Amino acid sequence: MRGGAKSDSVSRTISIRFLALGFAALVACGGTGGSDATSAGGGGGAAPGKSGDPCSLESCEAGLFCDFPDDRCGDNGAKGVCKEPSVGATAESPSTICGCDGNIYPFWFDHEKAGYDAGSLELCEPPAGKFHCGDQLCDDDGMTFCSYPRLSCSYLAGVACATLPADCVGASDCSCFGDTAVFCRVREDGIFEHTCF
Repeated sequence: MRGGAKSDSVSRTISIRFLALGFAALVACGGTGGSDATSAGGGGGAAPGKSGDPCSLESCEAGLFCDFPDDRCGDNGAKGVCKEPSVGATAESPSTICGCDGNIYPFWFDHEKAGYDAGSLELCEPPAGKFHCGDQLCDDDGMTFCSYPRLSCSYLAGVACATLPADCVGASDCSCFGDTAVFCRVREDGIFEHTCF
């Protein structure tokens, strides 16, 4: 029995030494292989995406942009696809374009050429003297509100920058809208938003 116990102890000691030597050799040769896994999985050391590759914001190679399936620029976890910018002459947009970089572009395709998809306008800081109203920018002049007009107050008919009723200029609550005050709210930025006017 003693001989068997001694033999087991020797075997364990040899096994531990071999494991230690193997680990030392692994470290000397450049780590545990985690960096290769990171590269293949799109981690910090991943190569930029090529056209057609899945992507997140700013993960495509130069000359491409990440085209997302929605207007949220990936902030909801959605992945996009690396894509080449649209071909064609740059044209002025009828409405302001918010790039996924947080900048506002007045011309179509300029955001793509800069390497970014277009996102919801609310993702961009409005320029001085303007406020967001759906997919538009309105003048922040104290006389304008954001109107979401509805037909018979039930069917959405669009969004518009509208002139405040005289009683609402300088007001701080929705009571100035009278009978339709129930369809009004004052946003955090102090702008009136009305859905039935």
